[in-house]
Amino acid sequence: MSAMTRARRAMAGTIVSGLALSGLVLATPSVASAEEAPAPTLRWKVSQQFKNNIGARVYTGASEDAEGVITFPNGVGTHDSGSGVTSVKYSGTVDASFNFPGSTTRCYTITIADPSVEIDATGAGRIVADVSSDVPAVAQCGTSVASSTPVTRVTVTTFTAAASAWT
Repeated sequence: MSAMTRARRAMAGTIVSGLALSGLVLATPSVASAEEAPAPTLRWKVSQQFKNNIGARVYTGASEDAEGVITFPNGVGTHDSGSGVTSVKYSGTVDASFNFPGSTTRCYTITIADPSVEIDATGAGRIVADVSSDVPAVAQCGTSVASSTPVTRVTVTTFTAAASAWT
């Protein structure tokens, strides 16, 4: 059970006890039968170029709709009261490959995995993710030497959110 769920249940118990002592009667469901809220999801349209130019995408735990919006599930949030940063980390991976035009020859693959949304107390935010790439040696694509970048946690984009948009 998450800390948020325990806090909600404790709050509900306190409110129900207070109302019972005041003589008010409420027809409320049992605190024990409260359902867990579904885990947050991140719906992210990486870019129009990503949607239009990446020919092959493979998803592990993530999905994409017809508009090119990728959904990463299973968000787990934390808040650092010292720094004021709230963060929600999601799971899932997208392997996106660019193929040589008109063929199935893979020229490169970019992997985006396990993104997080981080927002500070002022509303300054960023999306960070594990990112890596793989470029095979394919003469047709203009590469004679294979190369790759190791998985690195990087800031993919930044944004500013009004407090009402994320609290």
